[in-house]
Amino acid sequence: METKILKGIAFCLGIISLVFAFGTPAFAAKPVSIPQLIIKSVIVNSNTLQINGDNLNNGSTLAVTLSGTTLTVNTSGSNQIVASIPSTTLAGTYKLSVVTGSASTQRDDFYVTIGAVVTPGALGVYDGSGLFLGYFIRTIPEASYEIFNPEIQAFLQVVFQNPPSLMGFAYGSDGFYYISEDCSGEPYFLVNAASFFQELFNYPYRSNTYYIFNATSPIVKPHDLKSWMPPNMVCYATEIHPPPTNPESPYAAFPIKQFDKADIPLMNITLQYPIIIKPMQ
Repeated sequence: METKILKGIAFCLGIISLVFAFGTPAFAAKPVSIPQLIIKSVIVNSNTLQINGDNLNNGSTLAVTLSGTTLTVNTSGSNQIVASIPSTTLAGTYKLSVVTGSASTQRDDFYVTIGAVVTPGALGVYDGSGLFLGYFIRTIPEASYEIFNPEIQAFLQVVFQNPPSLMGFAYGSDGFYYISEDCSGEPYFLVNAASFFQELFNYPYRSNTYYIFNATSPIVKPHDLKSWMPPNMVCYATEIHPPPTNPESPYAAFPIKQFDKADIPLMNITLQYPIIIKPMQ
């Protein structure tokens, strides 16, 4: 009897030893979650970038790149990184990346504009492959460059996203207006004439059809418009069914022309960073 008890005790001790030696799934350590690295803002100094954010040191390694170029990190911490700007960096907008590891929470991107503030003139905007996009007009901080493309005679935006894109200005229109009473003939947009320059845009209205200001036709007064067609493509007489926009001063009716995106090669190209502003080549 004692022999059986001793054998039973030995068996139990053996099982306990195996448990401590190899562990069990019930007591396995849970993976530690890595907090999200976030870039909140970037201050551009004369020769450095001050990167502000959260969890900027949430990994064992740190790499800071500017459109693929590795930057020298001067100081780093959880909420701030200071990195050097290479002396060869041209004025333009770049994709800034901070990476501390392979997890998705160990990376964040930010689009930063480097270089002196420039004024409109004989400056061109080019993408990373050297493709000419248009004449520089102005910068919308951390958003886009406004340009004028002479090929299609239209104002465009180079939007800072991943990848960068070329698109028209966002303008809310009621639809098309016409001098005729049956929505035939040349279409017009009703535009606030007080911001005339801002409204000379390339406008993506439906699908891949683009509309631009037609400088070869005259601008007309709103009361000359006899019909209009909203996005539902139903023609209305302005006297019977007035449009939602009150066509009083300072509005004016601007003639437009359309083209298909497929017919403009520039609108179908995937752009590359950095987006550079420099004298025309």
